Amino acid sequence: MENSPFQNLLNLGDFDQKYEPTKEQKNCAEKCYKGLISKLTASAEKVYGIHTGYGSNVTSNRDPKDWMNAQQDLLAYLLVGVGEHLSETVVRRALRLQLDKAYLGFSGIHPETLEHLTSISNGKVLPSVPCFGSLGASGDLIPMAHAISPLFSEHSPRGPRDVIGLVNTNSMMVSYAAELLQIVRAQWQLAHHITALIMAAVNAPLDPITEDVVLLRPEGDHYRDSARLIRAELQSIDTRPESNRPFSSVQARYSIRCAPMILGNTLDLLNLAEKKILSDAHSVADNPVLVEKNDRLHVAHAGLFYAAATATAADLMSDALGKICELLDRQVLILMDPLLSEGLPENLAVAGASHCKGLHQLTSALLQQLRTHSVPSRMLSFSCEGNNQDVVPCAMAALNQLKSACTVASELTKASLFVALRAYSIRTNTALPSELHIARWSEFQPKNAKLILSSLKFKN
Repeated sequence: MENSPFQNLLNLGDFDQKYEPTKEQKNCAEKCYKGLISKLTASAEKVYGIHTGYGSNVTSNRDPKDWMNAQQDLLAYLLVGVGEHLSETVVRRALRLQLDKAYLGFSGIHPETLEHLTSISNGKVLPSVPCFGSLGASGDLIPMAHAISPLFSEHSPRGPRDVIGLVNTNSMMVSYAAELLQIVRAQWQLAHHITALIMAAVNAPLDPITEDVVLLRPEGDHYRDSARLIRAELQSIDTRPESNRPFSSVQARYSIRCAPMILGNTLDLLNLAEKKILSDAHSVADNPVLVEKNDRLHVAHAGLFYAAATATAADLMSDALGKICELLDRQVLILMDPLLSEGLPENLAVAGASHCKGLHQLTSALLQQLRTHSVPSRMLSFSCEGNNQDVVPCAMAALNQLKSACTVASELTKASLFVALRAYSIRTNTALPSELHIARWSEFQPKNAKLILSSLKFKN
């Protein structure tokens, strides 16, 4: 079975899957490089970064023969990043993604430089890449400069675009976004399991997830996917017939009854985020680019490194994460109140095992914290770098913010899962497992939930 395009993107970060360009890719890159050299020799047409300075210094004139010093100077002034280092997987994927882009044959990078970069991307030891430094408008710049720095530790640039053609890109941001999407999707998946546990714990009516209701939504609506996923999770843990699930109210609260709507909508957001990430991943990302026009090589200054799609993907993931966590916090509230939980003890108190009031306060505190990491990227933009980058997508800032949000969200889902398991255990009339005593909360790991769940069975 063929991998999806997104899985292929993720696989670029796998050390065990070596990167090797095809002969066709190599030919494209070599043709473009030779075309660039011929154009510089035969034409006086200005090329950004070769005849000019960089960024706001574009009006400065440079001797194109001095390209070696220009490239070395560019790399030197970009090696100033700070902050936590990006993961090895993100860096490896970014290097290989950049190779894919360079091998499309529109950047004019020296073929030997690309061969050297291929070797680095396949190596066990990768450079450390700090997460702060990119505005996203002129591409990665600072983070990618750190990533490619080993290329030039022993060899000087071989061609006039060897540095600029590798840092004027969105590869690091795209790689980072792909990594974070996997994390958010895992939170989305876990939210269905938690919702199913809580539905069983409060004897919630099954109407929202029955197939006859599901089919009222149009084909392709992700309400269907979420409802069916919750139903499958519920059927795996609760084998009681519906008649044995007494529910005193006509309908459950919105956070339970409308969970398939909420989670289905978040899947739409995540799928659109994936589409945006792939859009930037599969596109040329450089400035300028070298294109054939009327049988001649044309230098097009188009700013294709602008990471607008990736910034939007970060916003979509942040929105989805916020919706998931708000849903779980509201569900935890239901479990604390006997009037809402169909008679479960207040705060899920169990003699000798304390209660969950503190954990409910924790989930709400974490939700508050999550919202501090939810500023849309459009609110982060301002004119930068001598007003050269006068409007910026802020993709890297949005991704760093999302990474922090993912850390907070993982703690919130962990607490919600603990509380849901405890509520379910109480409803089954099973002796509360020691793992669900409040005194052992600090030891709780979501990966152990299935083992805990296997010991819980409904008693008549």
